[in-house]
Amino acid sequence: MSLESHDTIDAIGIDESSGEIVLAILDDWTWQNMHDHLSSLLEKINKYVDVVVDGEIYQLRSGAKDRQFCIRIYFKEEIPNQVLPRLETIGNQLQSFGIRLWFGHSLISQDTA
Repeated sequence: MSLESHDTIDAIGIDESSGEIVLAILDDWTWQNMHDHLSSLLEKINKYVDVVVDGEIYQLRSGAKDRQFCIRIYFKEEIPNQVLPRLETIGNQLQSFGIRLWFGHSLISQDTA
């Protein structure tokens, strides 16, 4: 999947160590146009939040009841330093919905909780 597919969940699973329901975003875009990249990423994140808040997650993933949720973003490219504060802000906002944010690249991983 990609950021072009705003209405599609890229992957859903259960983290064996934490027990969280993980909704994964597989971000294969470059950072050449940072504004468009962040806008599309935010649209996709909002879709994921809607899936959790509206309860659709319980139809998509058996065993989701009584579990915590985490959106994990796997970036193709290293995350520019100027993007990290924005991702941290998004992570803080997601906490109000009971959703944790994790993001990473092969060189960087960040848990905003």
